[in-house]
Amino acid sequence: MIKSAICRLLPFALLLIAGCTPNPLIHDGSEAAIDRSTRKTQADGHALRTSDIDFSRIFEEDPAPRETGFIIEPVTPVHSMRHPSFRVRKRPIRVMLRRDLREIAVSSGGTVQIRAAGANMTFNGRANFEAGAGSGAVIVSANNARREMRLPCTLFVSGGGRGRAGQITIGENTYRGALIFASEGGNNFSIINLIAVEDYIRGVVPLEIGNLREPDIEALKVQAIAARTYAYKRMAANERRLFDVVATVADQVYGGANAEGEVPDRAILLTQDLIMVYDNQIVGAFYHSTCGGKTANIEDVWGGGPFPYLRSIDDVDASGKAFCAGSNTFAWTETWSDSQLAGILRRYSSEGNLQPPFSGSLRGMEVRERFECGRVKTLAITSSGNREHTTGGDRTRFLIRRPTRAQPILRSSNIGDITFAGGQVTITGNGHGHGIGMCQVGAIARARAGHNFDQILQAYYSGVAIRTVIDDR
Repeated sequence: MIKSAICRLLPFALLLIAGCTPNPLIHDGSEAAIDRSTRKTQADGHALRTSDIDFSRIFEEDPAPRETGFIIEPVTPVHSMRHPSFRVRKRPIRVMLRRDLREIAVSSGGTVQIRAAGANMTFNGRANFEAGAGSGAVIVSANNARREMRLPCTLFVSGGGRGRAGQITIGENTYRGALIFASEGGNNFSIINLIAVEDYIRGVVPLEIGNLREPDIEALKVQAIAARTYAYKRMAANERRLFDVVATVADQVYGGANAEGEVPDRAILLTQDLIMVYDNQIVGAFYHSTCGGKTANIEDVWGGGPFPYLRSIDDVDASGKAFCAGSNTFAWTETWSDSQLAGILRRYSSEGNLQPPFSGSLRGMEVRERFECGRVKTLAITSSGNREHTTGGDRTRFLIRRPTRAQPILRSSNIGDITFAGGQVTITGNGHGHGIGMCQVGAIARARAGHNFDQILQAYYSGVAIRTVIDDR
């Protein structure tokens, strides 16, 4: 539940009173060698690849100003028959913020306590952390003192003034909860934010769907429930790992206290502790920016078995108009020179699972097969010497990179026309993202059409139950 930052500090103080000795939430050593890619594997076995997603700028007309300094008073959870209880282990979530660091500075308006095995210290204002000469230690410089601390160590704050109590700043980002400095092996270290789930969601929702206004609050509620569901599923899967989620699109974009907004916070409060469950299991709450009018079956995108709650749907209103038609990526066009696209195909053959890898010059490209949702099932590419190369599914997006300097992945595998003319290749398509689960722009349009959050969730996640998490202890 969302509480004032002062109220939030008390459970963290109790949790961390023994310092940073090994505990069920922190595991040092070999488990630090964690997958560093922008992919993750859900407990259901599907790999999620979302490194292209930018949901925060879809609806930006006249946005409400951000307010980050207010305090929301504690509320008492209401467990109703409408959303019956579901038992989970309720604990703080561990969010990986920074990795492979040699040096970092942190600051706070309050008094920061540092707890480590066999040593404690406090500082006010700013402190600098640098990797120690040996592995498993950092050197802290603060208050005209310099001291080595063993890893892991925990930082938490008391005081700091109204709206900033218990917050710590790293660079331009401010975080609630506590910070864990943990060993990365060798001399490097990482920083993990240990924070209550409801406060974590406050830093996710506005970045994932936008800092929307009051008329869109039902869409914000939907995003809050999806993000919370996702968080609890990852926490269950990663119970014995160093962290639960990362703060980027590899999981959910998390911006700490800076990202919070008044209306998103209200939506989180109104959906406090609600998650989605299917067959007594927390669901894989996948979501994406823009479906292009039709969502996808999970097995069509990533392979593996089907899931009954992640089915393709026609995401259209009563007149047949796509709910996400207002998105600036509902329809898109990309153009490359022949040689530019050939270079991209050579470079990304492995990531795009192109068989055999591309070589030579580009001669042709066509969609041979489509899934029922319209997305590519088989893409055939012809190179010089009339050699054929094939790929399909969501890997298509990772093969055909957009013609910009950063070469981001293609917005969608829902490819329309492919034309070769005048030494150029032009591809048209619809949608943005993998297409599984909730279409975020569609959810906003549904909210504006008067749908409540229950109706929107049931539209995108077939047959799920909305339940209230309670502590399984």
